[in-house]
Amino acid sequence: MNDTSSLHDLLPIGILMSVGRKITHCNSTFASLFNYEMEDIVGKSLEMLYPSRFEFLDRGEKWAEFLHIHGEHSDERIMLARKENPVWIKVRGRCRSPRDPYQLMVCTFEEVTEKGQNPELTIREYAIVKYMQQGLTSKEIARKLMISHRTVETYKNRLMVKVGARNSMHLVSLIK
Repeated sequence: MNDTSSLHDLLPIGILMSVGRKITHCNSTFASLFNYEMEDIVGKSLEMLYPSRFEFLDRGEKWAEFLHIHGEHSDERIMLARKENPVWIKVRGRCRSPRDPYQLMVCTFEEVTEKGQNPELTIREYAIVKYMQQGLTSKEIARKLMISHRTVETYKNRLMVKVGARNSMHLVSLIK
């Protein structure tokens, strides 16, 4: 192992290099953030880390717009670790060529909420959990709060990441 690869693996933040949205290089922090070994993900499409193909394509289009103008971008999003466990991630990326942003890109990945933390809930998050505890579905909760059921699902996913829950039942049991 040379000094450069040692340096990359010692960094407390995930690092990824991609070509055409396929993983060409990453450090061990990136791999472990998503519960993979490096050899399991190098050469694979980033799509495997998104909740759906739609999310992968939609996020790609939005990033391409920013990268074309600025050459770099950042955002926070839910991504999927191995076994479809949601992880709330801050992603920062920079491309070599704004004209062809996905030709070569380098990104950092950082978990927004550490596992095991129990952050304070917003009023909306608390309301959603309370309705979940009453056995209401996402559509029923959405009607009560006058928001879309997809927004309720987004809140649920973010809450699961915030409190380290594996699924909705686990989420309900963790929040009193």
